[in-house]
Amino acid sequence: MVRPLSIIVVLLAAILPTGSSAAVSSYAAVNLHNGFIEVRSYVTVDNKGTDVTATTPLLATLRRSDGTFQESANVFAGTPIYLNDCCIVAGSLYEVQVKGVGHSVTFKVRPKLCNVRGIPFGYEIVTISGRAERDSNNNYKLDLEPRVLEAPCPTT
Repeated sequence: MVRPLSIIVVLLAAILPTGSSAAVSSYAAVNLHNGFIEVRSYVTVDNKGTDVTATTPLLATLRRSDGTFQESANVFAGTPIYLNDCCIVAGSLYEVQVKGVGHSVTFKVRPKLCNVRGIPFGYEIVTISGRAERDSNNNYKLDLEPRVLEAPCPTT
């Protein structure tokens, strides 16, 4: 009776650290205690036949519901950013403004409560899709569409 129980304990001890260390790597740069809003850009760029590479960033700005600035970061297509400076409180209302040359959108975000490794935090994913079109003066006209995903909480 004792022997099977000790085998189970040893197996669990061997498996659990592996799962935990693998889990930490997904959001390694994120301080879970602060909570975070993940912003992803899926904006396509039309350079009108020019040979210029399409790497125009958008600027994502996070404000509390009272309008107080919290943080901002450049968002490049295909690379998520994490608004994580401080205190993304689950259930609280925030405004995210995303802008580029010639266009901006502001929308509301209410992060959900998540819990990873015993750390409760606010979390949400925002996606920006649309089109950026280069005109004859090398300026971009943007048509942006933000969307708050109903994504599950991260498990890592």
